[in-house]
Amino acid sequence: MLSPVTMALRLKKGEDRRVRQGHPWVFSNEVLELPKALKPGQMTELQDASGRFVAWGYVNPQSLICFRVLSRNPDESDPAAIVSARIHRALRLRQILGAQPWSFRVCFGEADGLPGLVIDRYRTESGQVVIVQSQTAGADGLADAALKALSEEARSGVLKLNGGGGKTHLILRRDAGSRTREGLEKLEPVAFEGDLVEAGRSAILLKPARGGGEGSLKFDVDLVGGQKTGFFLDQAANIERMAQSAVEFARARANPKAEMKILDLCSYVGQWGAQLSDALKRDAGVTAHVTAVDASERALELARINVERAGGKFTGLKMDVVEHLKDARDLGMFDIVICDPPALIQSRKHIPVGKAAYVSLFAEAVRRVSSEGLVALCSCSGLLGEEDFSESVARATYKAQKQVSWIYRGGAAPDHPVAAEFPEGKYLKGWIGYVCSK
Repeated sequence: MLSPVTMALRLKKGEDRRVRQGHPWVFSNEVLELPKALKPGQMTELQDASGRFVAWGYVNPQSLICFRVLSRNPDESDPAAIVSARIHRALRLRQILGAQPWSFRVCFGEADGLPGLVIDRYRTESGQVVIVQSQTAGADGLADAALKALSEEARSGVLKLNGGGGKTHLILRRDAGSRTREGLEKLEPVAFEGDLVEAGRSAILLKPARGGGEGSLKFDVDLVGGQKTGFFLDQAANIERMAQSAVEFARARANPKAEMKILDLCSYVGQWGAQLSDALKRDAGVTAHVTAVDASERALELARINVERAGGKFTGLKMDVVEHLKDARDLGMFDIVICDPPALIQSRKHIPVGKAAYVSLFAEAVRRVSSEGLVALCSCSGLLGEEDFSESVARATYKAQKQVSWIYRGGAAPDHPVAAEFPEGKYLKGWIGYVCSK
């Protein structure tokens, strides 16, 4: 738990405007000094140059982002109470969104008023697994309060399973790569409630992407050792739109019953491929043959299980897509190509190299679409803005010598909300296009 407030952090003259307008971060060059007595993650009052209250939050003298806002209410300084209220508010929003019966993001860091904390709830056949991921020193201090609040919500609140009786696993993960920028070590996952091994082996249930679908789609995942919180929920809206387009494309083809070939680049556990396989089988009577490409052999094995369970055929190819896709000339051509790579830009100094990598990768993706087909190009790099992403797509299309009509431009799913005052939180870009040869 965060320690009580013992001292204040004071901003330089004129540096309070952005924070007062709602931005949750303060950078180290914006404060007068960082007292040596302040410990990473300590609860601190933020003041302007005149000593007037600005916000409560936590500090980290070892990070470029030296202060993160928890509350702008001078009477709201109890970390446990703040965490409980923020989680309840976040869950209420997801209830309004209709996310409760499915797997969904409970808390999206700064956008939900809890910087550094990401919480995902995964529905399973026997209950639910709730993963709390702590990414910062201050979030480490908030984690216990978050786990207790979630435990209470699982018993009596929005997280309570429909009908009751389901088992809840509450898991704390502190292994995100971003922790190194905070001067934090990566730690092994811990079970606050339930069993770590059982939680890690749980298959999750997702809402099918096909329009009007009933039931659920089952995915084998690794919620304890997999990337991030074990699965990526943010692409749900983009996958749903691609599924709709794929079904209509399959129906409009001259031979609508033929097999449809799909290339899923950076497939991870095969979410895109499985959802499209399910949609095409159920709504168009077409079998998808998914070629999944990923650097992880374990991820490819899970992708095979998920795609085949959804009714598709599967071919797996272990490859570093960014490094070696351009050399894989015998990969062939596809009716649908998905390109959803990990973030290729980790810091501002990497922007030029990262943009070039996106252009090269996107060009290869577009180039591998058959004479007529669909393509999805995505970026989860927060430092690649919408304008730069659009420019990268345009350059890639030119390099690929294909004509593309972009029919959809999306972002993260609604359970990943955006705060207008915090543009850094709007990280995901996903464009879907209809491709034909020039």
